[in-house]
Amino acid sequence: MIKVFLACPTLGRTNRGIESFTRECFDSLSKVSSLDVTLFKGGGFSYKKDITLWNLQRDDWLTSQLVGVLNLISDKSNPSLVEEGTFFLSL
Repeated sequence: MIKVFLACPTLGRTNRGIESFTRECFDSLSKVSSLDVTLFKGGGFSYKKDITLWNLQRDDWLTSQLVGVLNLISDKSNPSLVEEGTFFLSL
């Protein structure tokens, strides 16, 4: 059996293009018997193979504070980077 991992930090909070695409991929690939598919997402409820990971949301107060501190080091920091970075640390 082939293991497949899909990860989307904003899935479960928003439903734009990449979130819809990731959900559709997970739903379709889960039907293939030779695949063991696990979805990691940033919001919503966890299920058997549909797992929510801890991360800071881009509009959290703590995220804005971290962006401020990180901007002292580099001017390339933004809330999305904090959200994605904390998601992948959880992953």
